[in-house]
Amino acid sequence: MSFLKEISVRRRAARRLCAFTLVELIIAVALAAAVTPPVAAALKNASRLYKICRDERIAERRAETVAAVLKMPLRHCGLGIPQSAEEYKKAFGSKIIAPFNWDGPVSITGENGKSSRLRIAYAFPEGSRAAEACSGAGGAASPLMTREPDGNYFDMNLFDKSRSVKNWVLFPDAYPEKTPLTVAGISGRTLRLRSYTEEDYSIPDGAPLFLFRALECWSDGEKFYTRDFRTTGGQPRADGVIGARFELNDEKNLLTLCLMVRGEERGLSGGPVKNRGCPDDFVKQWDAAAEPFALYAFRFVWRLPNAGDSGAGL
Repeated sequence: MSFLKEISVRRRAARRLCAFTLVELIIAVALAAAVTPPVAAALKNASRLYKICRDERIAERRAETVAAVLKMPLRHCGLGIPQSAEEYKKAFGSKIIAPFNWDGPVSITGENGKSSRLRIAYAFPEGSRAAEACSGAGGAASPLMTREPDGNYFDMNLFDKSRSVKNWVLFPDAYPEKTPLTVAGISGRTLRLRSYTEEDYSIPDGAPLFLFRALECWSDGEKFYTRDFRTTGGQPRADGVIGARFELNDEKNLLTLCLMVRGEERGLSGGPVKNRGCPDDFVKQWDAAAEPFALYAFRFVWRLPNAGDSGAGL
């Protein structure tokens, strides 16, 4: 009997254990039903917040890419280059091809409210200096440099050397200081230079050599383009740029750029443009609610230290 009684006791204990487990399961299901919706909502909100932060960072990187492309050319814009349209064209031989026919070292064209084109002529440091003083009479001069110039910077195969941007150089320390010169030939450390103005000029000992460069910038088809006139055509530099408006303040030598940049994540549109300092007349040209991506507006301002009559130089 003791054996049968032991079996009966075990069966009753097992039934009590099963009943207790079922109660636990019911409680667990009830708690899960109560907790899951807010947890799921919190996870959904966290995921959306992550997408928003990531989208903003992508837009910021696109805007920063544009600013980085322009930083160096704008710093040296106008250095050693005549400022007025008349003097600028005269210095480059009154040619009818770009960039020699521009209205000075910095100009803006094609303004339509949303976008415009920036044209900048600037000096790029070559690294060598005049090893001795040199004077240019009748437009010609042959300064000796501290080292042999890099032939890859120039295009000496052209019959008319002056037609290529590559063959123009600048000596900002020369007198007159704003005298672009054509490189007619290179012999070791000696440059054979020609001026298209009638004025005599002098290059002092130690004057640094700069290369003439020209850049045109604009946005089109959700891309930001630049054209370096050493090559042909425009090169895309940043994606997602749907508007780039340049404004020039001649009195203060300030250049302002307003950028409209889209994000990368679909489904984040519908809100207003996230504006970082752009004027309302620029921002209101886009209907952010109708766009498939979120829109971000950025504003950059540069001082042009070498542009204008009051350019201060380096």
